[in-house]
Amino acid sequence: MMALSDLKAKLAALATAVKTSVASVAAERIEKAKAKAAERHAKAEMAREHKFLLDALPGTKEEKARRLEEIETSTAEYQEISKILYEAETELFRADKAAPADHDRLVATAKAVVDEVRSEKERIETDPEIKFF
Repeated sequence: MMALSDLKAKLAALATAVKTSVASVAAERIEKAKAKAAERHAKAEMAREHKFLLDALPGTKEEKARRLEEIETSTAEYQEISKILYEAETELFRADKAAPADHDRLVATAKAVVDEVRSEKERIETDPEIKFF
C-alpha cells in the first residue's frame, strides 16, 4: 500500500507533466498559426505589388503579364548576383586574414572571383535588354 504523500507526489508530477505537454502543444499551435498568417500576409502583399505593376505596364493584358514575368525574372537574377557579390566580398575579407603561407594565393583567387562577379553585375545593370520598365 502506497502512502498518501507518495500518491500526492505522483499526482503532482502527473499534473505538471500534463500542464507542460498542454502548454507545449498550445505554443506549437500558436507558432503554426503565426506562420500561416505571415504567409497569407506575404501572399496578399505580393498580389498587391503584382497588381500595381500590371496596372503600371503598358500594353494588352498578355503583354503586361509577359513583361511582368520578365521583370520578376530579371529582379530575381539581379538579387542573386548581388548576393553572390556580397558572399565573394566576404570571402575576400576572410582571405585577407588567412595564414601567411596561404594569404597571397587565397587573396588573389578571392579578388579574381569578386572582379568576375562585379563585372557580371555591371553587365546586368547596363544591359538595355534587362530593364524594369
